[in-house]
Amino acid sequence: MNPSLESKEEIIQKIVSAGKSKEEAEEKISEKMEKFSGLLSEQGAAFMVAKEMGIGLSEGSSKGKKISDLEEGMNGISLIVRAKQIFQPKSFEKDGKTGKLCSLIIDDDSGEMRLTIWNDDVDKLNDLKIERGSTIMLKGCYTKSFNDKLQLNLGRGGQLLLDEKQKMELAELESKSLKLNELVVGLGDVDVVARIAAIFEAREFSSEKGSGKVGNFMLADEKGRCRAAVWNEMVDVLRELNVGDLIKIEGAYAKEGLQGVELNLGWKARILKNPKREMPALAELCAEEVEGKKINQIVGNEMVKIIGKISEIRAGKLHYLVCDKCGKSVSSLGENFICDKCGEVKTPKKKALVKVEVEDDTASIGVVGFGGDGEKLLGLDNNEFRELLERKNPEDIVEELLPKLKEKEITIIGRVKKNMYGDDEVVVSRIG
Repeated sequence: MNPSLESKEEIIQKIVSAGKSKEEAEEKISEKMEKFSGLLSEQGAAFMVAKEMGIGLSEGSSKGKKISDLEEGMNGISLIVRAKQIFQPKSFEKDGKTGKLCSLIIDDDSGEMRLTIWNDDVDKLNDLKIERGSTIMLKGCYTKSFNDKLQLNLGRGGQLLLDEKQKMELAELESKSLKLNELVVGLGDVDVVARIAAIFEAREFSSEKGSGKVGNFMLADEKGRCRAAVWNEMVDVLRELNVGDLIKIEGAYAKEGLQGVELNLGWKARILKNPKREMPALAELCAEEVEGKKINQIVGNEMVKIIGKISEIRAGKLHYLVCDKCGKSVSSLGENFICDKCGEVKTPKKKALVKVEVEDDTASIGVVGFGGDGEKLLGLDNNEFRELLERKNPEDIVEELLPKLKEKEITIIGRVKKNMYGDDEVVVSRIG
């Protein structure tokens, strides 16, 4: 199998021929990989180093192919296609090693074919928020038959890119993008975007047809709510999600459930976390439905509304650092900061992370607020919060604010989750 780009070793040889030692080349490649914090393969990092040095590289000989041009045994293929169907990624084990794969049905104006991507490219598919209907550019693919049917594979060191500018003139997909109140029993191949309103404990089942696992959860959007179900391997996907998460479900079907229409995720379905959509927070979607509770009535993994007073501001910096470009949290590396998405960050921003103890007449519970919610817990706006951080240390801020907060009743809507110590705490979705 030959990838679309030259191998790492071939690129290093060209760097050496341009006047660098092999050790210098390896060091520069390591620095580039470190800068992008796992977002580059060794081959990709070598490619970037060579390009920066002005070294010409081959990008493969099979460019601009159509699906109908593909034949058995082709390598280094480049294509621009549409993602017609994306199946849920799966884990596998082979020769004592574990990995991931994801299958897609891709098409262009000449036909369609199954594509398989592997390991880091599976993560990239999700990071790029590629949905069915997205136009994607593929480089470094090869063909191989499976069960006497020609298939396409993205090779090691190949590239998977989202091409949002290019529009393909293809027949519209048959899938239906619907709001939850538009679901009707019997509809298949349905897409919905919603927030997770509740997650119920998964259970095992056994019947004449076999045994397996089923997990149930509730969805909410601006138009309504709906119960949904996942089966077997998809139960593990559900376990990685949290109440309040925004998801897109692709390829589901609607059936009659115990409480009306229910959305089922079968073998064709896929869950994409945090799609490129705007939707109000769960607390706003379900504000009228969130049950007010005393703190001693709270159970895990639910949306609740509590009314109480802040009895303590927990020790900490009151903030964390985020990337000034994408807003994700950054990691410190000596005097530098690294964003998993953007690489090195020179001037990270401070974002509120406030943990308090709230009590009512029955008990107390930890409450966590991020960003604006954290500032509101302290009774501050963004400018006031930043100004306090600039002129005072966290201990002095707590000493100044706590007496005022103890006298003030506060209403909090949020989701309950376990913290790192196994205790319940409420993550704020809305205050007031």
